[in-house]
Amino acid sequence: MQRNKIIALLHDKEAVDFLFTHWDEVPDNLALRYADKVSFDLKSLCQLLHLYHKAETKLPTWVNKRCALSSKAYEQSTSERVAAFKSELFSGELLVDLTAGLGVDSFYFSQSFDHVISVEKDPSLFEIAVYNAQKLESKNLQLINDDGINFSQYLSRKPDLIYLDPDRRPDGNSKVVKLSEYLPNIIEIKDKLFEHTDRILIKISPMVDLTYLKLSLPESSDIWIISEHNEVKEVLVLLNKISKPPLVHAVDLHNTGSDFYSQKKLHQNPTIHEEERISYLFEPSKALIKAGLVSQYATEFGLKQIHPQTNYFAVTSADAAKFGRTFRVLEEWSVNWKQIKKQLNSLNIKRLSISKRNFPESVKSIRKRLAIEEGGDYSLLFATKSNETKVCFLTERIIESSSD
Repeated sequence: MQRNKIIALLHDKEAVDFLFTHWDEVPDNLALRYADKVSFDLKSLCQLLHLYHKAETKLPTWVNKRCALSSKAYEQSTSERVAAFKSELFSGELLVDLTAGLGVDSFYFSQSFDHVISVEKDPSLFEIAVYNAQKLESKNLQLINDDGINFSQYLSRKPDLIYLDPDRRPDGNSKVVKLSEYLPNIIEIKDKLFEHTDRILIKISPMVDLTYLKLSLPESSDIWIISEHNEVKEVLVLLNKISKPPLVHAVDLHNTGSDFYSQKKLHQNPTIHEEERISYLFEPSKALIKAGLVSQYATEFGLKQIHPQTNYFAVTSADAAKFGRTFRVLEEWSVNWKQIKKQLNSLNIKRLSISKRNFPESVKSIRKRLAIEEGGDYSLLFATKSNETKVCFLTERIIESSSD
């Protein structure tokens, strides 16, 4: 769907009225039912409606304000919840965003900076960003259509922070892995950026390896692993002209607030649980695991790991740990597939969730073996214990946490 079609549709009264009237309907059905019956571009409108439906959780304000969306820009955009969190980390007089996109990050940074200069190279995306800024009534957001690398000509003072969210699909198809393949090339331009600011903030793929990241960007001073409802969404790295050892932070944003945990100077390995009975199991959040902070967290809160390579921890109470999921253990069984199926049948359990840590088979394979559906109130957690035995725990979730 081309940019001019998006903007044109949102300025077309007949198209907008149609959008409101059929908001809750399936776009594909509308495309068939009203083909050749309306004067506007029905196909493009149905594509836009499909994007609105997808964006209702990720970008609720953009949907409620009927902002312009495009497929690629939407897929690569930051969610509002994550953008709001990032804006709470920094403040100042001037921020420069070199990659405006839909304008989500720029808009939220404009809540914490006096002035935001937002640069977008692509003319189509630029017009979308301008349209959205008007719909959102942004007062201190200056949008510029240019290559971000040319930002310096628009400066009247030194930026407190330069932000960029590089394109990780520069060819429009497969995602690139190396930072040098991002567009713009982070490795190539960082020194030039440091000529104009002391701090650079970069959004990185959630798949990046942290060791590789630190080696590639030795100027890193802080790294945030940001998850939303226990799904890692992005890695945020701050480059600082004044060098210091990087600190890693784990963050999870959820319906009731957020969990936050930072690297300290604890390097002990957690205690290994060797007792027979386990009453509660704690599974660390994915952000903690990605950040490499599980051992530190477990040591600090006295959690006992059931095996050095198994990220399940025996805890003494339901509220012993918060940054993750806690389960009440109902049964512990050795891994005998016929016996497990027999036990589940005797308990009349027809549906359950399956998870595994340090266990040789995949969740898909386990579910196939047990021939049981996903869902219900129970979970089977498969793992290896400290004595190297393979076990499964029949559990029930007892604490609402970051993954909800």
